[in-house]
Amino acid sequence: MTGYGRAVIVVGGGLQAVVEITSVNRKNLDIAASIPREWQRLESGVGEVLKKYASRGRLNVSVSVEAPGSGDGALFNPEEVKKAWAELAALSESLGIPFEPDLNLLFAVATSSRGKVGLPAPDGMAEPLFEAVDKAAAEMAEMRRKEGEAIQHDLAGRVEQLRGHAGH
Repeated sequence: MTGYGRAVIVVGGGLQAVVEITSVNRKNLDIAASIPREWQRLESGVGEVLKKYASRGRLNVSVSVEAPGSGDGALFNPEEVKKAWAELAALSESLGIPFEPDLNLLFAVATSSRGKVGLPAPDGMAEPLFEAVDKAAAEMAEMRRKEGEAIQHDLAGRVEQLRGHAGH
């Protein structure tokens, strides 16, 4: 069955982890996970949580960490750019190099730190991450259940149609 589930948890430092799970039909259970490198050792625990919800199918799990609202279309964080700009100007002055920025440098500074975040240690993240995976997996399982019921209803109707044709 196909399915989708999503959960969001706050991971500290003004960050949130977004867990998304998709599933498609497969004969056997195949779990593919995309987890931040710093949390890779939690991947087997993620798989164990998923096994409670599915015994077959291809499950794609994505865990991404972002600042809340980072998907709002903003290209950069103005406060971070100002801070980096001041540090760059101070470095230039301390090295005795004239600071003569242009728009290209401004754009490079503005976009250089976008999407780069420091993650909390995996030890403290296991329980909240597994809870988020559990929530997303429950949503996915519910979607799969509903799809299964719809298919069952459709097949029952088709069987009745075939019985009707066979009786004529």
